[in-house]
Amino acid sequence: LRPGHVFNIEAGKQALRNINSLALFSNIEVNPRPDEKSEGGIIVEIKLKELEQKTAEVSTEWSIVPGRQGRPTL
Repeated sequence: LRPGHVFNIEAGKQALRNINSLALFSNIEVNPRPDEKSEGGIIVEIKLKELEQKTAEVSTEWSIVPGRQGRPTL
């Protein structure tokens, strides 16, 4: 889908599936409306609402100590 190209319903559906498959958005809203500058044209506006970011924090400690026969172990 590109500005100025003929709108294809199947390409539009595939574009929405692609956006949805990213799993980055909580809401995807499609708003088609007539193009006032181009007779017979439409403008398709897609509104996206991002999901809240999730973070994780991990910390660890380790050391090497002599084990059996003096070999290091974690």
